[in-house]
Amino acid sequence: MTFGYRTVADSAVAPKDYSHVDQVVTLKKRETELKVHIPIVDDDEWEPDLDFYIELFDPNQINSETGVPERLKGDDTRCKVTILDEDFPGSLGFEVTDVRVPKNAQKVDVTIMRMEGADGTISCYIRTETLSEH
Repeated sequence: MTFGYRTVADSAVAPKDYSHVDQVVTLKKRETELKVHIPIVDDDEWEPDLDFYIELFDPNQINSETGVPERLKGDDTRCKVTILDEDFPGSLGFEVTDVRVPKNAQKVDVTIMRMEGADGTISCYIRTETLSEH
């Protein structure tokens, strides 16, 4: 069986986010699967998660308007790929959000945690305010 597979841009675009692939292959007798390798570009720049598609096409069915081979029919002939950006610096939050301290305490220790990220610099400003008792 001869068919093709190709990448199709969505929010991710080649060559900035991945390497474009457009290839025709032939499965031999008794072959039931093919592993496809699409190189992903890893940079140090934060961006949201990005998507592109891999679709199967018939190299013998050329669209007369576009000159591009037609995608094979069926819901399972297109695969969405999401590139997760692990360069997200994350967010900051308190480990505990309710701390009680006696009036005579000289200090209070509060832990600030970095969550959902680990790459790059992240910072925040902290200030305390006196709360009136009601």
